[in-house]
Amino acid sequence: MEGEPELEEFEDFYLRAFWLLVTERRGGHVIPHSEIRQYGEREGLDSAMIETFIQVIWALERAQADWANGERERVRQMNAAEK
Repeated sequence: MEGEPELEEFEDFYLRAFWLLVTERRGGHVIPHSEIRQYGEREGLDSAMIETFIQVIWALERAQADWANGERERVRQMNAAEK
């Protein structure tokens, strides 16, 4: 999209992986460690990179959760102000 920053190849890899892996959440919980590891293995990451990959995916997951919580709070405050 116009105006959006261009991603480096590794950034694109992490983001594509994250959005695929969020579909593996069970009951709205975190992405299972085993699913992240298997994805990394399928993509040919070595064991050291897989550990980094897991940490990056979990960091993205925390960032998404923080954003979602902030949005819920913003909506709650807007609804309270309308009453």
